[in-house]
Amino acid sequence: MNHKDTERSLGIMVGLATAWLTFFELVGCASSPSSPVVADASLDRTADSSVSIDAPSVRDTSAAASLCTGPPAEALIDDMSGSSISLTPPSCGAKGAWTVSNWSADPTFPGSFTVPSGNPMTLLECGSRCQSLYSPLPAGLPGAVGTSDDGGAPGPQAMCIAGLTGTSQYDGAGMIVELAFSGTNVSHPALIDASAYGGIEFWLWVSPSTAASVGPTFLVQLIDKNQIPEGGVCDANDRGVKACAAAMAGLSGSPAAEARRAGTLYTDDGSELSLLAGGWQHVRAPWSSFVASPWWGGANEQTVDPRTLTGMSFLVSQDNVGGPAVPFDFCIYQLSFLPKSDVPVLDGGAQEAG
Repeated sequence: MNHKDTERSLGIMVGLATAWLTFFELVGCASSPSSPVVADASLDRTADSSVSIDAPSVRDTSAAASLCTGPPAEALIDDMSGSSISLTPPSCGAKGAWTVSNWSADPTFPGSFTVPSGNPMTLLECGSRCQSLYSPLPAGLPGAVGTSDDGGAPGPQAMCIAGLTGTSQYDGAGMIVELAFSGTNVSHPALIDASAYGGIEFWLWVSPSTAASVGPTFLVQLIDKNQIPEGGVCDANDRGVKACAAAMAGLSGSPAAEARRAGTLYTDDGSELSLLAGGWQHVRAPWSSFVASPWWGGANEQTVDPRTLTGMSFLVSQDNVGGPAVPFDFCIYQLSFLPKSDVPVLDGGAQEAG
């Protein structure tokens, strides 16, 4: 399988972030059910019961798509202390949400979740039920517990996934957060102008038993207007450099990052993150860490546009022909935008704050 096929598979997570129905179309060789999918209609979000997952064209892919736009009200994206994400949406939008999915080209071994429990299809289409995906934090809570955004904190929580990927090459699993929705329509992301910040930062926990398998396969994706169908730049029908995709960052020298020419994640002391040990690790990623693939979606932009962000994803990818499946057990906590003042420290000052 060539580089373009590799990025086609990783483009799955953009389907999660920007068009949940597009996920199944991007899988390509994977089988997909033909029954209609109904998004959760609570919280005043719209759902179209006539939409089939075999018909991703229901998405508005025109350049004229009306998308809510605005800056974030705070640096915090989610501290997982409430029942929904922490980020306050622009006045024209609605709060975003987390989703998770485990995908495979082999319908006989699609991968599995033990945390959260449930069918990957159901978890992908969880709609406003996504708050139930929060899990209790593993031992050793880093830093101070944030305050609840809804006045009723159920206790320290994180976004956690555990299980196995499929065994086919480029099978994977991941979690994604859409920062906000345009109006009350869950099918349209809002565009968040985070240009006042220098990147993102988060706490990453990996179980000691899966640190060796998660590290080489771990990737973070960032999606902006140039990489979503309704942004009017990428081509939802393209299968190459104009495809709707994402920019990626990973561990320095890891097989997943090297295969995709992804950028680098950093530690607090400014060094490149090259190894994951069991337990907690604080991770920083300036905008320049996120590199567009030259094979999949790379023609849409040279660098990520922080003025038009829609979401981000955290995933693992099984890159070997014939497996084996990748065991994973990791959590994301205290996800925030990175202050520009912290950016020059990274990689010995090689990164610019602008």
